[in-house]
Amino acid sequence: MSDLQSFVREALAAGISRAEIQSALREAGWREDEIAQELLRFAEVAFPLPVPRPRNSRWRLGDQRSTIVYRRPGTASGTHNTT
Repeated sequence: MSDLQSFVREALAAGISRAEIQSALREAGWREDEIAQELLRFAEVAFPLPVPRPRNSRWRLGDQRSTIVYRRPGTASGTHNTT
């Protein structure tokens, strides 16, 4: 486990807010992308300990995508009726 990951895990476990953690890391010289990536490793759930996200989680920096599926009224799964 890296120093950054250990710090974030311990800070979250101590109940320190993500904003405060981010601010302290910025002041210490960590890059914004490193901070964001490390904070994204832990889910924002109501639990007394930091809950890690799965390693293959889509919540990686730069991989936050939204998919919108448009469907026409009266069609199934967005397919077109030609009849």
